[in-house]
Amino acid sequence: MVFSDITEGAHFGYAQHDGVTDAGEGFDYTGAGQVGDQEFLRGNRTLVNHAEENKRLQLFVAAGTLPGSGRKQQEYVGEYRVRQDDRGPFHYARAVDSRGQDRTVIVFHLERLSSGTAPVRVPRSQPATEPKAPFQVPLEVDRTYVSARRASEAATTRRREAELTSMFNSWLAMQGRSANRWAIPIDSGAALLTDYYTDDDNTLFEAKASSSRNDVRMAIGQLHDYRHNLGVVSLRCALLLPDEPAPDLVDMLRSIGFGCVVRAGTGFRWLIEAS
Repeated sequence: MVFSDITEGAHFGYAQHDGVTDAGEGFDYTGAGQVGDQEFLRGNRTLVNHAEENKRLQLFVAAGTLPGSGRKQQEYVGEYRVRQDDRGPFHYARAVDSRGQDRTVIVFHLERLSSGTAPVRVPRSQPATEPKAPFQVPLEVDRTYVSARRASEAATTRRREAELTSMFNSWLAMQGRSANRWAIPIDSGAALLTDYYTDDDNTLFEAKASSSRNDVRMAIGQLHDYRHNLGVVSLRCALLLPDEPAPDLVDMLRSIGFGCVVRAGTGFRWLIEAS
């Protein structure tokens, strides 16, 4: 069960994002977490994966208080699910937290499955001001939800990629370094989510589960896309791969100035330094 209360939620930045979409057939719902950047932990992880965990999603909205008391009433809106269409399951937005600090929130895109009471009491209390410029999100804002929504072969690929990035994260931590991801708003209203970005050397990494020609070519295209939309010409780009790609692919990466980091035992090494 999820509950939306724009009056109470105004203190945590929820009010500007929660509300009805698609003529009442959809609902945008801000995730849990009152302080700091929201992450895919606990309730937020359960929400995005509810279908795969065989959990039904019931939406309630605040509907005033009981007469003669201060107890809040909750109105049942109906059964929903996290959307699986082109709009995607969620987007990232900016909002203040309970301390008045700007932070990243997760706004889930829900679609209506059954008819309860039409949620007429939940228009957005103020215009949703979505970010126009790229902003960084923590590594914990991951993309593991994707694997459960693809064919088994693609899910295996995502799992291998997740294992590679987890090892890379530990390797960075051992060196006292850290990384984030970029969320890049695009014209469609969605956002591109990058893999690793290390601020200390201004390097953006795109991880792939294999060093095949197709994966290397895809990573190159993604990095070009990210760099263009970030608007940072000086951004260093590098591939994060489980092993060395073919020699001609190595030559191609050198020719375009892209670096390449490959797994080496329990750590990693630079096969090609990014320029």
